[in-house]
Amino acid sequence: MMPWLLCALGLVILLLAGDALVRGAVNLSLRLGVPALIVSLTIVAFGTSAPELLIAINAVYANADGIALGNVVGSNTANILMVLGIPALMATLHTSQCSTRRNYVFMLLATVLFIGLAFCGTFTIWSGLILLAALALFLVNAFREARAHRRNGCGALWQTKTWRGWMRQTQTCLTGVLVSIWGWA
Repeated sequence: MMPWLLCALGLVILLLAGDALVRGAVNLSLRLGVPALIVSLTIVAFGTSAPELLIAINAVYANADGIALGNVVGSNTANILMVLGIPALMATLHTSQCSTRRNYVFMLLATVLFIGLAFCGTFTIWSGLILLAALALFLVNAFREARAHRRNGCGALWQTKTWRGWMRQTQTCLTGVLVSIWGWA
């Protein structure tokens, strides 16, 4: 009975942490004048991936490579099919209103890169460096998009004059990330 209770508690913690992360990220994007898509591709994506990273690292140290790989494949499959599918049942998602086309291509290329490396039979340090280099390219592209967005006159929708407002939103994001990691632990 106790493992089920702890599992339920962990899920509740993850739900609350995810909510805090998304609220903080949206408010930061508004304050910085950065499109919400860019924030979701970076802050939210890293925050929600942090528990999975810990699982993968623990699995590798426990010589359970299948858990690490299954975690990645299962998570990405669930993100695309479930996390996008359920909101699409609730409301129409207009992809034409977002500048996501380049990100679709990048996601496809990342998937092809993963499949290509997986067909090599092992993931080595070189595989890790290749994957992290691709991530760096993605982040550079996201940073450039954010800068272009601000240059085109799409600055912050509202500015705060107080340091406290900035700190509160940053704290909300970080709390969401850290609590979500703790919820998986």
